[in-house]
Amino acid sequence: MRSILLGGLLALSFSAHSQTEGYSDDIPLAIVMPNNADDNMGEQQFSVLKSRLTQAASNAGMAAMDYSSSFAVCPKIAVTDASTVEGGMEAIQVVSFDVTFSIKEIDNNLVFASTTKHLKGSGKTKQAALSNGFSKIDPQDREIASFFSQGKQKIVAYYQTKCAGLITQADHLNAQRNYEAALGILMSVPSEVSCYAQVQEKAVSVFKAYQNQQCSKTMQKAKAEIAATNYSSALSYLQDIDPGSNCNNDANALIKSIGNKVTETQRQQYELTMKIYNDDRALQKWRLQAMKEVAIEYYKSRPKAVIYAN
Repeated sequence: MRSILLGGLLALSFSAHSQTEGYSDDIPLAIVMPNNADDNMGEQQFSVLKSRLTQAASNAGMAAMDYSSSFAVCPKIAVTDASTVEGGMEAIQVVSFDVTFSIKEIDNNLVFASTTKHLKGSGKTKQAALSNGFSKIDPQDREIASFFSQGKQKIVAYYQTKCAGLITQADHLNAQRNYEAALGILMSVPSEVSCYAQVQEKAVSVFKAYQNQQCSKTMQKAKAEIAATNYSSALSYLQDIDPGSNCNNDANALIKSIGNKVTETQRQQYELTMKIYNDDRALQKWRLQAMKEVAIEYYKSRPKAVIYAN
């Protein structure tokens, strides 16, 4: 059965963090809107369902995100009973239904975990009854927590079997100068996977190539701002250039040329940035965060996926 990917991702973010700094390594999961239910299941009802799942995921150390990914939580709804209860000023709609949640790998429709919850809701309309039923999902529910935990464990195991293939795929994309896609693949590998260190090393190499590609464009933008006497904007562009890129020397020369034309606050911000660049540990953290942002933007740019929930 067809389901449309609407965003609303559950994630432990990308694993673009240094293990030595104690950051979590997160696996992004999209939540898809089921269309196997009738016309009473709309975006408002889905929003309630998504909210409860997001809270449940948050309790498991996850966070809601809004970009696509390789994995999805697919709810499938089966109405088991619907009735009208007359009483008072107006009739009340009562709906009983089962929701089966599955964590799937989108491209191949592989199921990693599943669980079913029986819900019952009431309201003035069937739509309101469904919303009321979804609102009764307990974010602390042990079955739901176990569902996410089991899914994560199996996804990690899945990545473990795909290590060599993912690195090879990233190498091909890197050779094609599709650096964003390569980083998208590499930065989604969880730290629990044995090839994580190798993947991170590869990601840094790809990121440096990406920076070399981007720095010439950034330099052009900075020069255009200088020509327009927008020195503050020029400085903002220039301080984003990685010190390991081919443009670093030219960027430093431009910065010196406009150093006395920006505000004291901006000069202080620039000096702080330079301190980060001159500290190997801080520079590593900056690069990891920058790689994460490139990967996220790549997934955000992907078209909305259409998947099938059986």
